[in-house]
Amino acid sequence: MDETGTEIAPGIIRDHIHPYAGLLGANLAQADLTRANLTGAILTDASLSGADLTGARLSGADLTRADLTGARLAGAKLIGAHLNSAALDRADLTDADLTGAILTRAAQNDVDLTGLTRAVRDNLYPGPAFRDLRAATLTGADLTGANLSGADLSNADLSDTRLTAANLVHADLSGAMMNGARLSAANLTAATMYGTEMTGADLTGASLVGVVLISADLERADLCGADLTDADLNPADLRQVRWSRPEGTTGGESGDREGVGSDPAGRPTRWPVLWEVVIAQRSVKIAPGVYQVVDGWEDRGFAAIFAT
Repeated sequence: MDETGTEIAPGIIRDHIHPYAGLLGANLAQADLTRANLTGAILTDASLSGADLTGARLSGADLTRADLTGARLAGAKLIGAHLNSAALDRADLTDADLTGAILTRAAQNDVDLTGLTRAVRDNLYPGPAFRDLRAATLTGADLTGANLSGADLSNADLSDTRLTAANLVHADLSGAMMNGARLSAANLTAATMYGTEMTGADLTGASLVGVVLISADLERADLCGADLTDADLNPADLRQVRWSRPEGTTGGESGDREGVGSDPAGRPTRWPVLWEVVIAQRSVKIAPGVYQVVDGWEDRGFAAIFAT
């Protein structure tokens, strides 16, 4: 039997693996699909747990509800792929390209992007990371409501990615590109964001409590209604950042933070201790309850002020 007729999974031969293949509900668990070309393939409800998809081409593929638990997807091309409700626990997506991929949260949080959640919670070494996302490309991906708590996204490209209401608690986003990312109402509590680039990012109503933002670039980011309590911002680039302080409140008033309304400017931005006064001195009012840090502001000014 030639290679094309070789069985790679029960009832599936190599000849079945090709662009736009119809593999609805196929059992490809543990299959060797290294560098396979499955562009546009229908893999809805397929079992790919433990499969080796290193370097595979899956752009435009439909992987809705597919089981990719423990799959190896390092360097795979998943541009525009549909991964709604896919199980990706422990999958390895190192250097994978998910530009424009759709991973929208299912009703029951079926999109499993938990990764290192348990390891972080139990203070254990994570061992083999859930699809290590270091340096992964997710430009423009829809990760609305995704659970990425504890995930390693260092040096990943998340430019223009939709992360609305996503869970990024304890995530490592050091060096990540998040310019133009949409993070409204996202939970970034205790995330690590050394040198993260977030120019023009939407962080309205986001929780940034205890986040490490040392050397992060937040130029033109929108922080209206965001909570930065205990965040480490020194130094960080806050030029032209927008923030909110509702009319009738004074510096230091925290206001009601129960939930995030449709208008984040209606709720105050919470700054670390002492920062609101300094920020206010370097901001101009641009709309009712909305302020913007003046252009040309230097972050070193904060260190100098706090040292005196």
